[in-house]
Amino acid sequence: TPLPGAGITAAFDAYIGSSSSGAGADGLTLTLANASATQPSALGENGGGEGFSGISGIAVSMDTWQNAVNPSNNFVGIANGPVPGAGNELNYVVTNTSIPALRGSVHHFVVTTTSTGITVTMDGTQVLSYTTALPPYVLIGFTAGTGGFNDIHEVQNVNITAGSPPPVPAVTAVTPSSGPSSGGTSVSITGTGFTGTSSVNFGSTSASSFTVNSATSITATTPVGTLGSTVDATVTTPGGTSATSSADHYSYTPPST
Repeated sequence: TPLPGAGITAAFDAYIGSSSSGAGADGLTLTLANASATQPSALGENGGGEGFSGISGIAVSMDTWQNAVNPSNNFVGIANGPVPGAGNELNYVVTNTSIPALRGSVHHFVVTTTSTGITVTMDGTQVLSYTTALPPYVLIGFTAGTGGFNDIHEVQNVNITAGSPPPVPAVTAVTPSSGPSSGGTSVSITGTGFTGTSSVNFGSTSASSFTVNSATSITATTPVGTLGSTVDATVTTPGGTSATSSADHYSYTPPST
């Protein structure tokens, strides 16, 4: 369920247990995935990707395996994707190695997001802080990954509070409501719930371009259409896709000469 990126408090206990080999790898994350670019079923890369690399968004990582781009084999960090040119290894924007051992003990984490960034506490002590703009809406989930070893990654006692899910968008007017079938017409789409819009369609065809002016206004450029046809102009956001109605109709007329 998409939730506003700012105003989240996610509390949980994390446990990373030793594998039979005793070596361990790689870690687990609390992921805040960009809801406009991520499906709820999305899977990131294993190994150093910890199940997050490849997903758009930001992740709080508990990492237990050191490689060329990691500061140690026991640290917490905030990652914003993969390291360019380093396979699927996580790109850490901030890390902290001065923490108790992650493996073999249960630790309590609290992740808090605001309009200006994200903070993380471990067992009641703040261990991370990062200034950033969270996506307007996020999908919250846990990911983990192993490489050549097989640690056990567990979370329990999960308690997440956040703002209300985004509303389903609605289109109430398209102005002008007709234009040439050659496309290229600038139209104003009026409605509600347009924050975080990921796509605008005319029928089954994407708009050539669009700009979200506000939560109630979008300017879009029509694509090429079929002469004489009438299609629905729909808007898709993390809250869903607008329902079709006569208010969103757009008709294709003969191209101007």
